Amino acid sequence: MKMQIRRERFMERLVRVFSQAGYAPACILTISPLELAEIENITVPGIRAVLLLQHRVFDDPGGVDAAMHYLYRVRKEGVSDEQIENLKWKLHCGRATRADLNRLTRRLGDEIGRVYGWKFPMRAQRQAVGMER
Repeated sequence: MKMQIRRERFMERLVRVFSQAGYAPACILTISPLELAEIENITVPGIRAVLLLQHRVFDDPGGVDAAMHYLYRVRKEGVSDEQIENLKWKLHCGRATRADLNRLTRRLGDEIGRVYGWKFPMRAQRQAVGMER
């Protein structure tokens, strides 16, 4: 019990250090070792913990219960380079939302499906319901 409380306090401190440096907590998984070493107030045990967590997530498929999810999207007309760079930063730090993606990009799968003659019944069903409203 005491060990778990110490671990929780350690993780809270690590998240606080990341937040003070301007990083989202999700960046713990994606930050490079060089960037990690530049964070002010991070300790050697903190660096080790981040690197161990990254190893468990990315190198050991059984280490963390996680799943990969891929979205194939295309930039919408009229979206500026600056907006795309902001979206990339949000994706990198884990702050991007579905609304961010929908605002700046469109689905690529629909176009690919049309070329091959694929049908997307759930998508057509949702569009039909939207037209009725």
